[in-house]
Amino acid sequence: IPSFLDGMLQRAWPAPPPALEARADRSRARLILNLLLVAADCLPRGGELDVDIVPEAGDELGVEIRARGSQARLADENRAALGAEGPSAPPGSPRAIPAWLARLVLVQLGGRVGVEEQPGSVRLSVRLPARR
Repeated sequence: IPSFLDGMLQRAWPAPPPALEARADRSRARLILNLLLVAADCLPRGGELDVDIVPEAGDELGVEIRARGSQARLADENRAALGAEGPSAPPGSPRAIPAWLARLVLVQLGGRVGVEEQPGSVRLSVRLPARR
């Protein structure tokens, strides 16, 4: 998370279970970090970021990032970049680059992302299949 947001955001990121660390790789880390940037962008007035990384059945991995704050909302350009069907040209807005990069990694890994918005809350949930 960029240092200029330090005073504005509270973060909750529990240590992953040891069995999960064996599943970690650069692509998955890159995906999570870009999604954190997207979630931080959802909180223009500050708020809370919660991250849950959960091993699923088999070798699947689930990641949930929740952004909560009074003005929490997913920018239209981020929604478009995350919802793209496959790799596309870089977005016109620099703001959407983390979402675009996350989408590229999701396509590479064969994962899927879900977005759920409620007043004051945005939830990004990712399911990654077993490593190929």
